[in-house]
Amino acid sequence: MRALRPNLYPYGRELRKWMLGQEWWVPVFSAGNVPFTNPYTEDVAVLTAAYMRVTNDGAFWAETSTPSNWVSSEISRIRLYSEFILYTVRLSEALVKQLLFCTDFEARSYRRDPIGSLLFKDCKACRKEGKPHSTSLLGSLAHRYGFCAGYGNCLDIDLPKLASSRNRLVAHSETWQLRQIDVATSKADLHRESIETGETFIHMLEHIGAIETAMLRELTSHIVAGTPVEHFGAASIFQLKHAYGRRYFSRSAGTPAKPHGKRTSDRNGDSSG
Repeated sequence: MRALRPNLYPYGRELRKWMLGQEWWVPVFSAGNVPFTNPYTEDVAVLTAAYMRVTNDGAFWAETSTPSNWVSSEISRIRLYSEFILYTVRLSEALVKQLLFCTDFEARSYRRDPIGSLLFKDCKACRKEGKPHSTSLLGSLAHRYGFCAGYGNCLDIDLPKLASSRNRLVAHSETWQLRQIDVATSKADLHRESIETGETFIHMLEHIGAIETAMLRELTSHIVAGTPVEHFGAASIFQLKHAYGRRYFSRSAGTPAKPHGKRTSDRNGDSSG
């Protein structure tokens, strides 16, 4: 048997292209029609489409809508920016877990972890031996592909900041205060805050997308080389059953099928054929 295709899709890379106005492809899948056995790929697909919709909803409100008074304006600003922060962090977490699923890291080491624990995690084994230290699952992936600089100067700084904002102002009881200001200022503030957070996310996606691309390239090189399934495990850190998925095994080499998704082509993140 030979593997036919990797078990992940580069949503981080493609979402960044969308945010930059470049040519992109963000497939979405209906339930039961997901051409991946990676459980996080379907989550990422849904969260990516939701993030695109939230981004466009916020931009539309800030640029065109006219709230009737300052209360309505401020409530809309808080709701829209809360959703923007929430989906930025949720999507970041799902993107990282999609990558981790294709590695030898045990699922229990990250399955229920929030984004903060994927960046900084206590090594329990060494702590028992009296040598406490922290590890980083995402940092390990960056190191494998030579992206330590991007990780150290960006991801491990910006992701915790976004997660802190989510935890402090979005995920729990605290939130932003209502300010008695004019509608135009409220809309301008949402526009400014969204642009600042969005630019940070674009920079983060550059590094996440680089890891996605490098992982896909490594997996694909084994497919092209015709590495037999039974020998692949010794050639890479990837667990074959996860890196390719049982749906993508064949008793003879073949051409990978295209994803059965649809191009998300309109500005609102909707799907069209």
